Amino acid sequence: MKPKFSKDEIYDRLVPALCPPYTHALEYFKGRTAGAEFVVELGVGTGNIAKAILSATPTIKYIGLDTSAESLEKARQKLQGYTCELRQEDFSKALLPNAQIYVSSLSSHHLDHEQQNILFRRIHQVCPSFLHFELIAPQSKKEEEENNAYLKSCASKVAGELGLSSSDIEAMLEESNKHDKPMTLAEHIIQHKSHGVEFDLLLKDHCFVMYQTLRK
Repeated sequence: MKPKFSKDEIYDRLVPALCPPYTHALEYFKGRTAGAEFVVELGVGTGNIAKAILSATPTIKYIGLDTSAESLEKARQKLQGYTCELRQEDFSKALLPNAQIYVSSLSSHHLDHEQQNILFRRIHQVCPSFLHFELIAPQSKKEEEENNAYLKSCASKVAGELGLSSSDIEAMLEESNKHDKPMTLAEHIIQHKSHGVEFDLLLKDHCFVMYQTLRK
């Protein structure tokens, strides 16, 4: 079956469908950055988080980093009319600027656990607050089975409107899983607290969480 949409269009439609809490996360991103003067996004992708934040507070100085030229071009189109700086950089290696708040969505689970820990430490060194929406690993076999059933159910609902079959989307998920290295929620908490910050869990829905860290 030939997809009806481009890769980036599929991404824009697939993420909210496979991650129902993503819509709630957007509200947290908007609300928790209100009043900030400088925000940096790691893994800006096609610009969904940036648009949500900038539409609510257009005066924010905004920098978004991503390695994908294609995604950044889509983000530029989506963010026309807003003032922001989009950079093609690998945020795991780039020099991170000092900012009031760092935000990130589904962008760290491709790094191994030590790389994630190093990234988190670097963020805390340049920023007092970090908002993160992320995929987490199950803590038991039962939880893993429940998460897989949840994702398959979400996939079947969105497949038709994307011009894909459920098996197409499940294959995409399996391919992604080969490269993913998510941590459990407990591991996220331990890593962040080891850097001397407070951890505030904002939401948890199956294999997705959103949290905010605050420098003490």
